[in-house]
Amino acid sequence: MLTGPVYVEGAEPGDVLEVKIQPIDLAIDYGYNGCKGVLPESCEPNAPVRIIPLDRHRMTAQFAPGIVIPLRPFFGSMGAPITAGWRDSLQSRRRFSCRRFHRKRRRRSGRGRLRRSMQRPAAVPPHLQR
Repeated sequence: MLTGPVYVEGAEPGDVLEVKIQPIDLAIDYGYNGCKGVLPESCEPNAPVRIIPLDRHRMTAQFAPGIVIPLRPFFGSMGAPITAGWRDSLQSRRRFSCRRFHRKRRRRSGRGRLRRSMQRPAAVPPHLQR
């Protein structure tokens, strides 16, 4: 489900908005995976859409035979643009780089070690590398 954009009367680019999310109820008993998203290069070319049965009472998904995944619905990323104007969500995603979150930080002792929390993950998907 993709919702938005949402217009907020009086809000201007750069404003901070408070959003209260009501509980989320699933409306249908299935989900799907179009083989896109974070790791599109791991999908087979022209792979069909995969229908995933959901158990709304147990809040689980039968991803594959023997693989049941707990569901925790959420609305994903939310935000307000820094500047006014049209934004293409796919275009901005291509420009996004995780590098700014994995900068090397030196300890004050000057030993040059990386903080564990700031180390680069073992594998960075090619589409996130520069």
